[in-house]
Amino acid sequence: MFCDQCGKEIEKTSKFCDHCGYSFNKQNTKNELGQSQTSIISILEKISNVNVSRLLNRRFLISSGIIAAIAIASGAVYSLYQGYQDQLTTSSQELSKLGQQLQEAQESTDKSLASLKEENEDLKSESEQLKTSLQTVSSNSQKQQLSSTNELSQNLLNKIMPRIVKVRCVKGNSVSTGSGTIQALAGGSTQWSVYTNLHVTDLNWSCTVSLPTGVDYVPTKTYSASLVGEGSYSYYPDIDFAILRVSNTTESFNEFPLPACGVADVQIGNRVTIFGYPGFGGNSLTVTDGIVSGIEYTAYGPVYKTSAKIDSGNSGGLAIDNNNKCGIGIPTWAVSGTLEGLGYIQSWDMIIKSGNL
Repeated sequence: MFCDQCGKEIEKTSKFCDHCGYSFNKQNTKNELGQSQTSIISILEKISNVNVSRLLNRRFLISSGIIAAIAIASGAVYSLYQGYQDQLTTSSQELSKLGQQLQEAQESTDKSLASLKEENEDLKSESEQLKTSLQTVSSNSQKQQLSSTNELSQNLLNKIMPRIVKVRCVKGNSVSTGSGTIQALAGGSTQWSVYTNLHVTDLNWSCTVSLPTGVDYVPTKTYSASLVGEGSYSYYPDIDFAILRVSNTTESFNEFPLPACGVADVQIGNRVTIFGYPGFGGNSLTVTDGIVSGIEYTAYGPVYKTSAKIDSGNSGGLAIDNNNKCGIGIPTWAVSGTLEGLGYIQSWDMIIKSGNL
């Protein structure tokens, strides 16, 4: 042991230094105080260290907790973010597929619309063609119906035309020609008469009638004819009407195949067919047609005006109303105008009334 005062070595049991007399009790007290202070400081340091350590541990724990919480939160956020990213990726893929499907559907729809448009145009064209066809058929049907109403059938013509005769009358060097219609009683007979105009037969003239034969109805078979009797029942000058009686015939005729029409049945505009032997028709029977252009009333009865061609050759022939399928009278004469002639037809009303038939 060494003295704190002089530094000399002394015994451990000595209380005083043998060299300088320094008391070791004081030193010990001082040492003890120093040791006590050191102990106190050490204790305080330990305490401080303990508090600091605890504080540091608490802060560490708190920091660790915060860091852990942040890590956990970051992990959760990242997990959420990753899930969101996955969902976004899936949604994006689905949207892409949906967009592609929509595009394909749009293209398919466009193709379908284009196809439907073409089909619509085709249907429209077919509809127009069908409409035109129907209109044509309807028009043709109406025309056929009108034609069948206004035209005489071939069967009826075949019954009428053999009864239209050519009349020829001679007196000296004078010759008169015209047409006439055979009239007979029901039941058939070889005794028949011919209705014609008086201006064709005149009085005291020698007359013949020629019946048409063959497919072209050329008048070739001729019989002598004369005015019926002597007096008012053979000719009617006021109405230009005459009746010829034919004798020694071999042809038998029945009553006329069509009825007679009165003026009440005839309307302006009705179709009219004229049968006779006009000068412009050659030597064969000629049929002309027109309409009832008007009606005039005379003291003897009505007279029809017609656009059908009539001249001296088919005067005395036959006029038929196509609409009513009946005889309306005898074509008599024509009046020439600036463009064409206007024919006249003596009505059966006039003939029956004034001729006492």
